[in-house]
Amino acid sequence: MKDSSPYVPRYVIGIDGGGTKTAAALAQIREDGAVDTVAHAVAGPSNLQSLPLQRVQQNVEAAIENLFLDLPTTEPSVEAICFGMAGYSSVSHREAFGDWASRLPFTRRVLLTHDARPLVAAGTEQDAGIALIAGTGSFAYARNAAGEETHCGGWGCLFGDEGSAYWLTLEALRAASHACDGRAAPTALVDAFLQWLDCEVPEQWLVQLRERTPDQVAQGAALVSQAAAAGDRVAQNLVRSAADQLASLVHHLAVEKGMGPAVDLALSGGLLLNDDLLRTSLLERLEQRGTPIRRWQAVPHPVEGAVRIAAASCQAPVS
Repeated sequence: MKDSSPYVPRYVIGIDGGGTKTAAALAQIREDGAVDTVAHAVAGPSNLQSLPLQRVQQNVEAAIENLFLDLPTTEPSVEAICFGMAGYSSVSHREAFGDWASRLPFTRRVLLTHDARPLVAAGTEQDAGIALIAGTGSFAYARNAAGEETHCGGWGCLFGDEGSAYWLTLEALRAASHACDGRAAPTALVDAFLQWLDCEVPEQWLVQLRERTPDQVAQGAALVSQAAAAGDRVAQNLVRSAADQLASLVHHLAVEKGMGPAVDLALSGGLLLNDDLLRTSLLERLEQRGTPIRRWQAVPHPVEGAVRIAAASCQAPVS
């Protein structure tokens, strides 16, 4: 006999907590099992390591509250919420946040993971593959079909993050300073940096850069991308060097860590998403290395991967 009771809408929430913003997505689980995203919201940053816990909580709460504004009910049935959080590697920070999240009153199940995990969920067909991030920093994370995980890179701007926006900016400043000395080929990057740093002469660059955070320094990578697109050979070579560095991260996970024989690749981060030459060069380098990439996908909204993880968890018993 067919159940005549009215269907009660079921929802899941995905959270992408980053250093610049907190992105949230609300999705409804339909009667046929399909999952449709019905609302998005953005609030302030929520990196677990760089911000006080109270501020992280406030920004996450603001994002979630904004998701509920357009719902027909003020008390939705949220089956699960998945948090993909920057700063997850700090055990003390994630435990404190997890304790708070576990007491949220509107959901039955809380999942907490790092911010690279949703990229694989969003950018691969079977929730297995490699996520490559190139924004201010660089990092590669892999997950196979058995749920085994590994990663490389992500050591920070002081001695790592090769191929990132910060790294690319510093490499470009080196090339521009060498051009000023006459030690290297002329480049349009000299004038670009003079304008960007509001300097009359290159000798003032160092003073200006000392006042900037790594995130602010990383914004200089856009100048390199623009110069490369305009045909500057020095800038083009720098972008290709960044592609070499990023390709080594992917190749290491796919081949040396044995995540093959053929893997899906999810690309994210402002530098990778916005620089066509970098993406093209990266894929060329991977092909030249014989890296077994089956397919690739750009992931502009990692929060959709957090939604997918939350929805998949609803198929398992609540612990």
